[in-house]
Amino acid sequence: MNCVAEEQFVEMLDRGGLDEARAEERAHLEACGACRQTWATLAAAGEVLSGARSRSGKGWRTVPLVAAAAMLLGVLAVVVVRSAPLLRPSDEVPRETLSPEDAVKLFVDGSQEQSAWARERLLEGGRSVIATLVRARPGYRGRARFAALQDLIYRLKAATWGEEVEPEFLAILRKLDEMKLDLSLQQSRLQDVLSAVREISGLNIVGDPTLAVDVGAQRLDLDAKGETLRYVLDLICTVTGLDYDVRYGVLWIGGPEQLWPAQGLARLENAWVGQDLNLQDKETAGKLRAIRITVDMQNAPLSALVDYLREISGLTLTLQPPAGDAALSIKAQDVRFRHVLEMITLPFGLDARIENGSVLIGK
Repeated sequence: MNCVAEEQFVEMLDRGGLDEARAEERAHLEACGACRQTWATLAAAGEVLSGARSRSGKGWRTVPLVAAAAMLLGVLAVVVVRSAPLLRPSDEVPRETLSPEDAVKLFVDGSQEQSAWARERLLEGGRSVIATLVRARPGYRGRARFAALQDLIYRLKAATWGEEVEPEFLAILRKLDEMKLDLSLQQSRLQDVLSAVREISGLNIVGDPTLAVDVGAQRLDLDAKGETLRYVLDLICTVTGLDYDVRYGVLWIGGPEQLWPAQGLARLENAWVGQDLNLQDKETAGKLRAIRITVDMQNAPLSALVDYLREISGLTLTLQPPAGDAALSIKAQDVRFRHVLEMITLPFGLDARIENGSVLIGK
């Protein structure tokens, strides 16, 4: 006989228990430890429900079989879930078999030892697990280790920030932890909240131009008194499901899947940075690094933005087919030309190369 289905256990209970069980059912229970455990759990739950019914003057059999099955299987599910142990460090689970989702749960809900073990596994995953952590973050808000979860995400993001040496980049990092903000906004659009943070902090905060238009229209309440810029950004992103990174010389706001793709790292530089350049092309590259510009264009075609960049820089910029002509919005002040190129190309799967002194923008 195959293992007994849970619904059959309920029927056995309804018939009167083991005394009324069929011969083949009793024989299977004697031989199968798993079914004996299931029966013991379900029978105990049945006694609880039966006792409750008796106290109210009604017998167990007044409960319809279908209703009994629903109640008892629900109790059984709760018992099984609550009794399922969390993974322990002593389990020696191989890193590749522990999913990031399980590691996050263990980190937040496990014992102190389990949490420390899970944290190390997540740190080993590096930037590849950030998207999972960010997606899980709203569900753990209010837990005792929520602040530790935020710190873990921040540490993973910051792992490569030390490689940057541009003054504006270092200024952003310093302000994230040192600048304190006082903000009280109710039912404000996300784009207005970010504008307020941008104005107060003096930093360039730029949204990924590939984000859906309605993302900026999300409304949220924000009440932060004397909180760090980092705390405020973490709070905004927790509520909206977005995230941020320090890239392209700005604070960049985007979706976690775009910021932290599971396969490989998001590209942060255009192709020309790694090119083997001749003397003429090196001169163009030097201008891309040295020229600083301010840009504020809303829902403008890419071609119009390229025309603007060509005009103010004096460089030869060519938009190659099939680059497309997507509309985008971008606002940044006193940013290096190279970073503006990155902002308008990389999120769209485009790139920029230098050939014969010209900057070519395309696939």
